Amino acid sequence: MSVIKEALDTIAQSLRERGERNVYTVFDAIPAEHKGRLFTTVGISGMDISRPVYSLGNIYIPFRAETEIKLTSPESAGSAVLLEHFSSCTEPALETMSGMTCRLTKLTLKHDTSLGRLVLCAGFTVTGISIHERTGI
Repeated sequence: MSVIKEALDTIAQSLRERGERNVYTVFDAIPAEHKGRLFTTVGISGMDISRPVYSLGNIYIPFRAETEIKLTSPESAGSAVLLEHFSSCTEPALETMSGMTCRLTKLTLKHDTSLGRLVLCAGFTVTGISIHERTGI
């Protein structure tokens, strides 16, 4: 599994475990109208992968990823609903993620005219170590 996919899946799974419903990665090919009234999308805009460290049984790959989590709701829901959802569900899930640390770098609210929805965009720097079992030793 690639480090990018592993990071996306870990973040999405952490959100689901904390009660988030309708969580998708940017690579999910599901139209917005089928994702639910309030949905979350997780993406990565940049990634630094450091030199791997090898042990007898594992390969450790340190990384830093610039992630973007988007909460999307109908316009009628209002910005307060998005901010409350972010504060009570999304942010706590990221703070308690196992094996990764997160730092909020931006928080914006915009109107997506193509979808007719409000979008709260949260940018995070995520750092962690991807661990892979060595094979063929």
